[in-house]
Amino acid sequence: MTGGLKDVKERLKEYMREAWATREGAVMSTVLEGAAKEAGIAGEEGKYAAAMRKPGAVPAEEYGKVARDVGLREKYASAWESPEAPDLKATLRERALGSWTISDREELEALIKRLDIPRLYKLCMQGKFDEVAAIIGGPAPRTGQECFARVAEVKKLGEEMRAAWEVE
Repeated sequence: MTGGLKDVKERLKEYMREAWATREGAVMSTVLEGAAKEAGIAGEEGKYAAAMRKPGAVPAEEYGKVARDVGLREKYASAWESPEAPDLKATLRERALGSWTISDREELEALIKRLDIPRLYKLCMQGKFDEVAAIIGGPAPRTGQECFARVAEVKKLGEEMRAAWEVE
């Protein structure tokens, strides 16, 4: 890898900040804030704040529990389907795509090809689990989902991707 994908990561951060700073971002922020208020999680007296006041509270666990209890996923999904959302979605999509240069895409493609992911995933999609097992070792996967997961694990896809994104 040359410089890794750290530049993409930095551009994504900046471009997303810019997208949320637009009029569309401000409107959508208001919609999402409304969903948070409706769920009862907003502010100092909200359920998130109350959960964090518990002795020994672990933020990630408490936030996750509260979010599940109030149906936050569904509320936010509904907010993203609101009439206000399409403009921001288009802006976010445009900025995300603009974060990638041709050389960034080529670098990611080279990483994926080096790990032989396209060929192995194609075999998974075709249900050729015995063939995949012969290549990567271990027992043959029983399902496509298991096949993809085993390929990714054996090829250390997650580690390789993290390393590509975090190169200094």
